[in-house]
Order: sequence, then C-alpha cells, then structure tokens
Amino acid sequence: PLQPPTYWKESSRNGTTGHETLPATQEEKQWLQEVMDKTYKKKATRDRKDGGMADRFVVVSALRSEHPELWDKYAKRRREVMAACKSRSGTFIQPKTMEASAGLAGR
Repeated sequence: PLQPPTYWKESSRNGTTGHETLPATQEEKQWLQEVMDKTYKKKATRDRKDGGMADRFVVVSALRSEHPELWDKYAKRRREVMAACKSRSGTFIQPKTMEASAGLAGR
C-alpha cells in the first residue's frame, strides 16, 4: 500500500493480507472519547424533541480496519485533495475533529 500507517500490522503494511479488523487499543479509545466529548452538541432534533437528551456519549468499544486496497484509494485521493487545496488561494479550514484529540491527529 501507498504510505500505510506505521501502527498497522506488518502483514497489512506489506499488503499480504486483504483486510483485518482489530479491536482498538485503550489509547485509541481514549482519543475517540476526546473527539466525542469535544464535538458533541446537546441539540434536540425533530426525531428527539419529546425525549430526553444524552449529556454525553461514552466510547465502550471500537474497531480499527486495516484494508490495504482501500488505503491505497484513500491515499491517492488525499494527495489529489491536498494538491487542490494548495493551488487555491485562501485559508484551509481545519475540521473540529482534528483539534479535538492531539493524539489521534498525530497519527
């Protein structure tokens, strides 16, 4: 695969496996919890206006997908988008989720 993540299993990084789904580590779950906590908005919607609203969501479990073929498609498209952003004038707006967890963003 094209620049696969360093934290992937070696078989996934080398492309010798098709697809693996792995349980998230405790650290990854903490990062996801940070994203949930910093991006959640307690806002009623049409389907919930009569019911109670959650104050917070708690990450109980998460899975990480290591899929070399899909990663290649993602990495190629990411390059295209980065090139398009660099060619435009103006400021790049960073998504809130990137700011929500420094650990996850550092990946």
